[in-house]
Amino acid sequence: MAALKYHDGPNIPFYKADGSVRDIDDFKPWVQIRTLFESGQLNSADTNTVKEASKKLIIGEDLVRKRVDHLEYLKLKKTKRAVRKEEQEREKTITQTIVCLADKDENNVPSSLLKLQLKNTGLGEKRVAFPVSAKSDGVRKVLHE
Repeated sequence: MAALKYHDGPNIPFYKADGSVRDIDDFKPWVQIRTLFESGQLNSADTNTVKEASKKLIIGEDLVRKRVDHLEYLKLKKTKRAVRKEEQEREKTITQTIVCLADKDENNVPSSLLKLQLKNTGLGEKRVAFPVSAKSDGVRKVLHE
């Protein structure tokens, strides 16, 4: 740690590149490491960037490397979560109980009394499941079967 040199107070920038005031956490080394990592300037495979970040932030290389490894792990977990969620969304199905009270090719609507009789006997009742992502043609096809 003797090789590390601290910045003078007046040399620390208090403003971002766009002229706005920096956030309080911007001064913390872990935030600066995350910013460098997200911009692509820092990764664990390149030892030179880790050394430069270590000198710039006045932190040991091992701590910078641990933080970068952790950020890479979080990024990997985030992508895996997104893929898993997408797969689950694709596999979801909607299940409905549909009561068809008229014949398939019949145009007449049954009377209220006939509807009640059909419901009570359980005729025309069908449980249908189709994927959430199904288009209207696919749903119609399932219903007409």
